[in-house]
Amino acid sequence: NNWDKGDAIYLCRTNATPEGITKAENYEFFAGHTKNATPIWVKAVGDAKPIVDWPNHLGSESITYFPKMGKYILMTCRLKEEEDNLQYNVTIFWEADEITGPYKIIHYMKDWGAQTYFPNIPSQFINDDGSSAWITVASNYSVQNINPHQNRYAASMHELAFVLNDKPFKEEKLDLVNIAPMAKVWATSFEDDSKPEASIDGV
Repeated sequence: NNWDKGDAIYLCRTNATPEGITKAENYEFFAGHTKNATPIWVKAVGDAKPIVDWPNHLGSESITYFPKMGKYILMTCRLKEEEDNLQYNVTIFWEADEITGPYKIIHYMKDWGAQTYFPNIPSQFINDDGSSAWITVASNYSVQNINPHQNRYAASMHELAFVLNDKPFKEEKLDLVNIAPMAKVWATSFEDDSKPEASIDGV
C-alpha cells in the first residue's frame, strides 16, 4: 500500500453505487482461481491473493480494457530512491485476457521519464483503430535527465501503439502546413539548456 513501491498488486470489486463504494462490507477481493480457471472472490481481505507478485519491482498501477484487442493492459511503475535492490526506475506493460489474469510482460522500460509514476490510459483516449492510445503519466519530480523530453513534473501525455500479429506499427505522416511563417518564439526567461527555440525544433 505504498504509492510508488510494492511487491504485489491486489484486486477488489464492488457495485458502482454510492453505497457500494462507501460501505466496506460490499467489497469482494480476488483470491486466486479454481482448477478450471474460474476467479475466486471472497469477503475477507486477509484471504486476498495478488494478480501480480514481483518483490521490489512494482508500485503505482492501473488497468485499461481494449475492446478491439480483447486485452486488459496493466501498467506498473516503480521509482528508485535510495534502495539497493533496484538501481533504476521501471515502467512495465502487461497484458491479460481477463482482468484477474494471468498477466504477462509485453514491454519493460528502464528509466523512461526517467521518474515516471501514476500511469493511466483513460478508455476515452483509445484511438479508433483500437490498438493505439494516449497514456498519461507524471514524471521527474527531482531529476533533470528527461527522456523523452516531454516527460515533466505535470500531466504528461504520450501516444503509444501495440504491435499486433508481429506487424510493425506504421506511423501516419501528416501533411502539415506552417500557418505562422512570420512568428517568432520568445520567452521571459529560461534555465540551463531549456531555450524557447526548443518548442519549434521538430524534436
